[in-house]
Amino acid sequence: MQIRWNRHIVVLYDKKQSELSVSLKNFIMDNFSPCDVISIDSDGYLPALPRKARASLENFCVRHARWAIKSASEKQAKREQARIEEQSKARPSETLSKIEKKDRRSARVCNIIKRYRPEAIICTEPHALELAILARKQTRAKLRIIAEVADFVLDSRFVRFETDNFLVENEEMAMALKKDGIPVEKILVTGLPSRPSKVVDVPQTRKALGIENDKPVVVVNGGVYATDTLREDVIQLMKLTQTVPFNLLIVTAGQYRVRRYYMDLPEFSGGSILFYEEDDIDVVMAIADILVSVPSPSIIFSAFKYGVPVIATKGLTRHENTARFFLVKRALVMPVKTPQETVTAVKELLFDSLRREKFAVAGLSYSGLSRNDAGHSKGRLKHLNEVMRLNAPQKSDIDI
Repeated sequence: MQIRWNRHIVVLYDKKQSELSVSLKNFIMDNFSPCDVISIDSDGYLPALPRKARASLENFCVRHARWAIKSASEKQAKREQARIEEQSKARPSETLSKIEKKDRRSARVCNIIKRYRPEAIICTEPHALELAILARKQTRAKLRIIAEVADFVLDSRFVRFETDNFLVENEEMAMALKKDGIPVEKILVTGLPSRPSKVVDVPQTRKALGIENDKPVVVVNGGVYATDTLREDVIQLMKLTQTVPFNLLIVTAGQYRVRRYYMDLPEFSGGSILFYEEDDIDVVMAIADILVSVPSPSIIFSAFKYGVPVIATKGLTRHENTARFFLVKRALVMPVKTPQETVTAVKELLFDSLRREKFAVAGLSYSGLSRNDAGHSKGRLKHLNEVMRLNAPQKSDIDI
């Protein structure tokens, strides 16, 4: 009698990237059987106290000191560039330093490695990648560490030379990694992992979301900031619903305080202003006519899949604004800087069907290239098979 143990792949992801985790997990499990994927969010691999303290500080800064986030992102970018230059000059060493032995930041990741003994760890967030590399050194585990850079531009925090492979969305990111000294054989252009577009009953979905009319739907998404950075934009759009016929759907993603805040404003009027509190953004993209969003890759890519024109606001961090510039340079989104520009852009897209169609077609084309070339085709299967070597003979088979 033979017992075959399924292989384990661990995905470490930011809790705010749940959509990405589900897409990646389903893709691997569907195409690499027998294979179990254990997806662990940031609550599972980060120490509780530092994580909560950081989240509280970020929430405070978003509401009261946005300049602090911008300043911190600039300083971090300089530190990361200095780190990359230093690492590129240093010789790789397999020995553990005293600092690495005593470093407790990766304790949870070490426990994950010891518990599941994975073939590979896929990290979709830079800090997870840093901890996974440190944990592999501490445990001396034989596993592959893969960085899934699911964004439009490269975050320099991902550039770590101990990483076995980088899965990136486009050639521009691949070139950036090469420029930073990552060997070309480690880099694979595989598109953004995303679930196939859903077949949605639009009238039924509109009704389920509380939309009882046939007016267009404008979706507002604040990304990880839960619209805190778009408060003035949302208020101006709420006023606009009183003179222009459209539905305003505000994505709150479970942030009930956000919903209460807007409902208490004098600009709020029932009927045309609604809220969406779930994580499955594909549902609203299937019925949306326009998306207003910070430079968040997951929802913008979802909008591209469904042919929804995107109005991109300014971000808070340097990286977000770099991603916005990437999209604007390719005429994939309409850029705005102020709440009044947001209102003007929404009115323009509502009344100018040709301009709306232009952005819809551009987004669909970009999404098609990303998904068809490598995202869900044989190309991605081939790349992942090479990277994770899942079709190699099972060493863990036991004959009884």
